[in-house]
Amino acid sequence: MNDRVTAIRALLGAACAALASCGVSYERTGQAVLHERPGLTLAVVQVYESLPLHYYGLRHTLACRSPATADATAHRSEGLDPGWKVVGQLPGVPGQSPSRSTREKGMADAVAASRHALVDGDDWIAWRERVLRVSVDGCRSFAEFVPWRALAPADIDPAPRPDFCKPGMDCRDIDFADRREATYSDVAVERLPGEPPRWRIGAVMRSIALKDGRPRRVTTDDLGATWRVEPLGE
Repeated sequence: MNDRVTAIRALLGAACAALASCGVSYERTGQAVLHERPGLTLAVVQVYESLPLHYYGLRHTLACRSPATADATAHRSEGLDPGWKVVGQLPGVPGQSPSRSTREKGMADAVAASRHALVDGDDWIAWRERVLRVSVDGCRSFAEFVPWRALAPADIDPAPRPDFCKPGMDCRDIDFADRREATYSDVAVERLPGEPPRWRIGAVMRSIALKDGRPRRVTTDDLGATWRVEPLGE
């Protein structure tokens, strides 16, 4: 999700909580189980969000539940009960008071988008929409590759900055927005020998935001604390 949108939602929520008004509301309007296996459930959750003067519409979140997430707190804005964790955000549908058919189509589109964004193995899942997020512990935590933070600025062809991006603001995510979004293929997770358990996580990233146009192989052996980035091809 766009970092600034998240910040705006948090500020509106805090302000309206203090005023006990504003008309901010979140109504869970649907949930569809995407994938279920022993000890792990993935579901798309639909919420109708009313943020006066900012946004009205449906939001969709891919969420995960497992024994490892049992202590996760509820997230009202995402429509999540205790014990669920956010995996990623899916396309929304703007508009006030959506009809039943609008809600159903929005959910169907979100489920289709989540199937494209998600890849999994025997003991891991990966979200590969704009950023790469990989969990090897039942969604308790995620290793994250965020291209506008992990890549060297010299490798990125910067996008034009909109007027709201003032000096001092961190607008690097704009470099990977819209058609410039990063895609990830060949996601692989390998448990390394020895104890305590360690994993090697890797993928191939592509984006037209890269100056040389070459894909990058990104790899971490420490659950995303550091990433190796290697250009591929000529």
